[in-house]
Amino acid sequence: MASKLLISSITMVTRKRKQEPFALEHLHARSSRTTGMPEPDKTPLPEQNDYRVQKNRFPITLFLLDGSTEEGVLYLSFHAANHEGPEIVSDVLNQNDPFLPISFREGATHLINKNNIVMVAFPLDEKQPENPALKDIAVHDVAIHLMNHDPLEGSFYLLLPTHARRVKDYLNQGESFLELRKDGTLYLINKDHILFVEEKR
Repeated sequence: MASKLLISSITMVTRKRKQEPFALEHLHARSSRTTGMPEPDKTPLPEQNDYRVQKNRFPITLFLLDGSTEEGVLYLSFHAANHEGPEIVSDVLNQNDPFLPISFREGATHLINKNNIVMVAFPLDEKQPENPALKDIAVHDVAIHLMNHDPLEGSFYLLLPTHARRVKDYLNQGESFLELRKDGTLYLINKDHILFVEEKR
């Protein structure tokens, strides 16, 4: 009789243990004690703002496809990815990213679709020291006829190989925005909105 009671007690204890839930936290604690590995660090990660890259704020004038003109600010890196020195406006306009962040006077930052930008303008830096390489440039006076805008006259300054310094060569370059200089202002013009270019003789 005593042996039957003993077997019955063991069976009940065994069934009770099988019904107890086994939490993952128990497994982590046991692994830490038996393997010597540290427990997972539960310290919250820093907010993403702590990794924000410092940018140079550069004021520009935007000419949009609907005919409107807006004053805004571009964000340029202090170190360009494809050349020495800081990033310039043409770098960000000619990147493959279809949307461009621009801040406006009311304080809002909008992601502007580049397809809706006809051109961007800003003053040339007259204090910038002369680049010796600019003595080898070819200058072409042109009139650019744009969709939904009046023609814009100015000059192309081409620093291209001697055999490829025609206006046609410049227009067929891979960049999406062309540089046109006029009266101390640099215009970066979206080629997708150019009807035709007229060379001035």
